[in-house]
Amino acid sequence: MSDFGMSLHVIDEADRVVDTLPSEVIHRRGLLHRAMHALVRNSAGALYVRKRSPDLELYPGVWTSSVGEHVFVDESYDDTARRAMKEFLGLDVPLDFVGKTRVHDEIENELVAVYAARADRIPDLNPEHSAAGAFMTVTELNELVAQGLTTPHLSAAVALLASA
Repeated sequence: MSDFGMSLHVIDEADRVVDTLPSEVIHRRGLLHRAMHALVRNSAGALYVRKRSPDLELYPGVWTSSVGEHVFVDESYDDTARRAMKEFLGLDVPLDFVGKTRVHDEIENELVAVYAARADRIPDLNPEHSAAGAFMTVTELNELVAQGLTTPHLSAAVALLASA
């Protein structure tokens, strides 16, 4: 599975489309684009996180949110969230929109729509996207962040969820 090879919208700070380019061009130039991330919480309050596949170009082998995906040109944030939940985890559950946050580092420049969901088990962790997955407490997640073993998306999504 590749992070590259699809066309994405380039957006401005107000989330208006200004161009459409291949994802690898967008990333190479550091252009602002859309993504979504979802956090799945179980009945005990733990959050499901995934360890990204080592074969991915962006953030290989590090822990990230339950689901994270670029928003394709023919989809809305909501469409992408529903599709990605099924594709990444095999879940078809209600999603609650939490809000939007910005992730900008040396790899990504994204406006990220964050969603929350509830599930006590993950039916089908897609190995093309993920090497592993686990429900973790906030303390466990903070340890991974402190060790530099997570994407910035995970921290941003957890912070937005906590403030909602």
